[in-house]
Amino acid sequence: THSYTDSTKMVSIINVLKSDYENGFRFDTTSIKLLLTKSDCNIDSDVTNELKKIMFKRKDDVYFLVESIANPLIITEIINCSNAWLDKYGFFEATVLYDKYSSAINQSIILDIDDFIKFYEFINTNRYTRCVTSYHARIIRINDNIANLSHVLINSLINTVYEDYCGTINEYELQELIPAFSIDLLDRIIKEYSDELIRTKINDITC
Repeated sequence: THSYTDSTKMVSIINVLKSDYENGFRFDTTSIKLLLTKSDCNIDSDVTNELKKIMFKRKDDVYFLVESIANPLIITEIINCSNAWLDKYGFFEATVLYDKYSSAINQSIILDIDDFIKFYEFINTNRYTRCVTSYHARIIRINDNIANLSHVLINSLINTVYEDYCGTINEYELQELIPAFSIDLLDRIIKEYSDELIRTKINDITC
């Protein structure tokens, strides 16, 4: 193989991954030997470890370049949106974020909500979050428990309904007001943590 600086070597290898491994790459002996041949670079353990750091690992142990999943603008949008929700509520429903951006990411790589959560955790390295299952939903939260966060959310909601909606809010307004959660999840949280808000029908509209 030719003599390369580390940066040039990495660029050469990444270019081969872009062109020849759109469907992902497995770090097994055979695949690494083939990548070595195609890139004309020596691929030692240091190079392999560096590649694993910058590539997204799906749950089936297949690795992908991040840019093959989503363009940088979409990734920035996902991070900014989730961080805004974390700052405002302390938690959000993973499926809501997934549904919001699923059409903008490569669905042949991100196959389901589990892949998306794993991808989200990979790209959003500046926030410490945990994904938990609560209320039969996948919830991404900051370092606080769901009960505390739910109490804060409900207290804020009650004040808003009283002050801005004259005491009644329909489910469409509720969804617009708190976009980080589905209507079903908001309904469960309200039932669990509020005696002041009740669910009823007004002119066939759920309020």
